[in-house]
Amino acid sequence: SCLVALAARSRAAFVQDPAQLCPRGQMPPEWHPRCLSGHLLYGRPDEVDARLMPEVGNGHVARKVKGPDIFAAGLYNGDAKGSTGESSHRARLPPYNVWVKFDEGSAQERTDAEGGWGYALDVERAVFMERSHDPMEARGVQVDQTWYAPLHEPTLLVHEIRLWNRAGEERRVRLEQWGAAESPAFDMGLAPRERLLAHGLSPSDTHAVQGGTRVGEVGNRTSVALAANRAPDFVRLRAGGRATLYALTVVVTSLNSTDPTGDALETLGRYTSGGSAAMASAFGAHADAWRRRSEEGRVEVEGDLALAQVVNASLYYIRSSIREDWPHGLSPGGLASNGYSGHSFWDMETWMSPPLLMLEPATARSVLRYRFDRRERAREKARACGSPLQSYCPPGYQQRVAPGALMFPWESAHTGADVQYWGGKLGPWGRYEQHISGDIALAARQYWYVTRDREWLRDIGLPLANGTASFYVARVEWRADTDAFDYKQVMGPDEYSWPVDNSGYTNAVAQIALRFAVEAAAELGHRGHAYDDFKYKADGLRVPEWPGAPPGHPELTGGYHPEYQGFPKDPQRPRAKQADAILLAYPLGAVDAGKMVANDLEFYEPITDPTGPAMTWSMFAIGWLSVGNYERSVPHFRKGFHNAQPPFGVWTEYPAGAKNFPGCVNFITGAGGFLQSLLFGTSGMRIRADGLHFDPAPPSAAGTAATRLTLHSLHYL
Repeated sequence: SCLVALAARSRAAFVQDPAQLCPRGQMPPEWHPRCLSGHLLYGRPDEVDARLMPEVGNGHVARKVKGPDIFAAGLYNGDAKGSTGESSHRARLPPYNVWVKFDEGSAQERTDAEGGWGYALDVERAVFMERSHDPMEARGVQVDQTWYAPLHEPTLLVHEIRLWNRAGEERRVRLEQWGAAESPAFDMGLAPRERLLAHGLSPSDTHAVQGGTRVGEVGNRTSVALAANRAPDFVRLRAGGRATLYALTVVVTSLNSTDPTGDALETLGRYTSGGSAAMASAFGAHADAWRRRSEEGRVEVEGDLALAQVVNASLYYIRSSIREDWPHGLSPGGLASNGYSGHSFWDMETWMSPPLLMLEPATARSVLRYRFDRRERAREKARACGSPLQSYCPPGYQQRVAPGALMFPWESAHTGADVQYWGGKLGPWGRYEQHISGDIALAARQYWYVTRDREWLRDIGLPLANGTASFYVARVEWRADTDAFDYKQVMGPDEYSWPVDNSGYTNAVAQIALRFAVEAAAELGHRGHAYDDFKYKADGLRVPEWPGAPPGHPELTGGYHPEYQGFPKDPQRPRAKQADAILLAYPLGAVDAGKMVANDLEFYEPITDPTGPAMTWSMFAIGWLSVGNYERSVPHFRKGFHNAQPPFGVWTEYPAGAKNFPGCVNFITGAGGFLQSLLFGTSGMRIRADGLHFDPAPPSAAGTAATRLTLHSLHYL
């Protein structure tokens, strides 16, 4: 591992007052030091948009705090082709909620309350906290609540309630609770009484449901069990008295158990028996596990508290949605939402995996394991491409494609089958947006370059490389009487334009896939005609270049990279949805930073939709940093985290004020793009075959108040 520090010589004009972020007079005093460290984000309950509440998760189960749903990684409902409407999507589990009863409109957040009040998300310890006062008919009682998903206990969710009677006489605190025994996503009902008794659990004190998803993705229904303990209806507290209650929820599925109900009840019983004695050490073990995770790799920010909080929250939200031992992918909306149906897209490899690769490579390996474990569906898709109701492939493709070719779908869920369908029809993204297989190959290549794990390369990397290269070598079309090849009828990252020929981005990732297969095979001692063909077609596939000025910009001499052959379709009104051609330099490394890349940035910046997805602006920041234009990098770096909404840094797909705000929430794709602008933008770090290369920009190039950025414990070899 290594440590890279960038020390500042000047301070930017933009500074956010720590006194506003960490108001000493409002927040509990014990929260204040952690808030100033950047690890705790504070908010007033009356100022928090319910849509922007944060989540707690451990990569196996997750939920938005106080939200109506629990989600489990790999648990989906609906068939792949969406025969009845929506295709396979995250299955919503109804939680068993317990809450302290307050009067309607009561002043539970009194500004004069001794001990402080409010909400807080501690991202280093992965816990959400709330302090309030004066429950119904119990004035003088302080209520502290915490929510967390123990990292060391993957199936468990914890809601801890601590009561302290600060009044001079006895108080009675009322609790309310509710849980459903049914859900639109499941055929389910109450677990048999006999099963509860067999695990030493009282049926009157336990809420347990069991069942299975209504519709399997490809016929494979998943069984599930949820078990929770019921709370008492009220708690009596003598003057000065304290009490602690635990509302526990356990979720087990047939993905990791042959007896979900039995295992859920066993885990619940283990933590509730003996007066919940096992819970005494649960939070400590959880916090220690997350602290070790932070020590594994992190970004430290000094001098800019607001930036530090966004950085730490962004990394927390990605990490809380994935774990190294449960390879079920990452979705744009994270594990705690059904955003984008919980599907995995190119977002996983292109936007979220790069920060994980450098800070926590075991979870980056989990990303690639997700694809590897679902390669049979990718193999089926490669064979079917060009058939009716399938992705587009040209005539002759099916005669050329090898049996082992892998064509990964634009959207996948549990099985790896294409789930971009709606009502049995495949949308244009699923038909034409075929760069995802190359995105996966790039992620595999970068993992190999960083780890040099030959066993992984042999068992996982080379099969992925061979499969994706075999798809592309059959998909491209020979241009008659030349040594050139075309990739026709595709959609690049700019989803406003389709179908197009020779998308620069698509051609570039296809080249990467073809060349990585050759490179990986040579490393492992493999040779053959297939690899010669991969190299020949990679060399013959071109990334479009135009030697003249881009449309409407005669001053930009030296050429530029059109998004695709014939770009733009409307010369009078060129437009782009999001970063596309500017990705050729980073992250693809397909072109060198220089005059042409500077022209790309200059040309595409004003024609890119200003309300487009969040990660676009981080890529512009990296681009301007790479060509040394630090005046232009500043607004884009800052805009890159504009969609991290206060007070908890929850990411929205679109910025506040946009007509489509908020879009997908919590949009961790944007978090991943922003973290890349720190890890790879400010440091100039690039992952290449011969090592890590650095070309750091001056700290002022980011336009923040940070006096020091430290990339702590980068993993390399």
